[in-house]
Amino acid sequence: PSSTNVRVRIRDRIMNFDAAYNFAIKNVHFFAGSVRTGGSSYWTIEDSKFSFSSDMLARKGNSSTDGSNITFRNTIFEFINEQYPWAAYRTMYPTFENVLFRYNDWFADSARYLSVDRNYRGTRMHPKFKRGDSIFRFVTIENSYTAGIFPSYGSLIEYTRLENLYDGCDCSSIQRNGAGSLYSTTRYTWMINAPGLNGLRFDSSCGGDNGDIYNVVSIGQRRGFRLKGDYHDVYHVTAYDNERQDISLPEYKFCGLDHESDDHRGNWNSNLYNSIADGSMECTTRLCRPLKGGQVEIEGETLTWMHFYNLERAGIWFGRSMSVNKWGTPNWSPPWATPKFEMQAPWIRFRGLPESKLIEKFGANPWNVPAQDYDFRPKKGSYLIDSGVVIPGVNNGEDVDNSIVKAKPGYGNLENKDLNEEDCTLFNHPNLYSG
Repeated sequence: PSSTNVRVRIRDRIMNFDAAYNFAIKNVHFFAGSVRTGGSSYWTIEDSKFSFSSDMLARKGNSSTDGSNITFRNTIFEFINEQYPWAAYRTMYPTFENVLFRYNDWFADSARYLSVDRNYRGTRMHPKFKRGDSIFRFVTIENSYTAGIFPSYGSLIEYTRLENLYDGCDCSSIQRNGAGSLYSTTRYTWMINAPGLNGLRFDSSCGGDNGDIYNVVSIGQRRGFRLKGDYHDVYHVTAYDNERQDISLPEYKFCGLDHESDDHRGNWNSNLYNSIADGSMECTTRLCRPLKGGQVEIEGETLTWMHFYNLERAGIWFGRSMSVNKWGTPNWSPPWATPKFEMQAPWIRFRGLPESKLIEKFGANPWNVPAQDYDFRPKKGSYLIDSGVVIPGVNNGEDVDNSIVKAKPGYGNLENKDLNEEDCTLFNHPNLYSG
């Protein structure tokens, strides 16, 4: 410590703000204690770090209650146990930008999300109901025994990476309940290796509606995309190496746009285009199943909805649809095609196994370098190149920031980069990641 470097050790709670407005905290390391705000608005924490904020006998976690317009920027949350890294309750317009969460929690089934809850005022469906939308941009959550993000109402999640989350709770890398999926957007996001979690889930007994998802990867999860409800737009998503249900758009648990009845067929009006699923897909949209009974008519022939020719019309690459028996007849049984062979150098679940397991399975370690690759672009000659369909406003060149669309992961500052056609991701996959 010195005259410009002061260190203070306080148990449980380091700071408590009530009805405080218009303040900023910068370059502070909150060590072994937590921070709480109540009814406080228009404040920012920047260039700071939260370490060991809570533990088994010190459970007062980092939180905000009520208030509005709070911002975390260039901040790290680490080594936080038994509590949420940050829980915002009834806080309007929270923003997390360029924030890292790592090494948090070490007990099973805690479901400790980065959490925003009840960020609204009034009663839903009332004319005076008001949302306080949340923003998560350039957020990384990694190497933790936790769930991921619970973003609540009207959320935007973009340029985010969630990787190596080891909790096994009934939760997700990104969890939106029925109300939280309404008018939400998730884009340019990677969810990787959370084997006990759902990837991106729209949940609730009455699923929500009008959620937008595009350019998202969900791999190595318990489920990839679990999307209840209806009127969702799902474009350019990739799911493989999941335990089950790479992409799930089910018809059950939808109670209509008013959430008042249970006799509606879910996801009939949802859109699923230009997407990749490995071996398991549940799809009840009119694009997948235009007729009753799961059959489709193509050029006078009756086929099952899972047939390659049916899904190809929506730009859907489904590995299981390319499985054939020894006579060349489709049978939808293993082994089936895997999208990993269509990509430059993708993440592979088996590659993360211990060497002893790899030798047991393959006879030798197939990889000279244990580190994973993250290049999901189609490789030269792949069927994915120039496949799919054109979606106005998404991949037709309109309303697009080209510096983002054409950037590869790792470019960092894009303002002065001269990017060209070779840098472009032609089919799907996020183009940037945080961290």
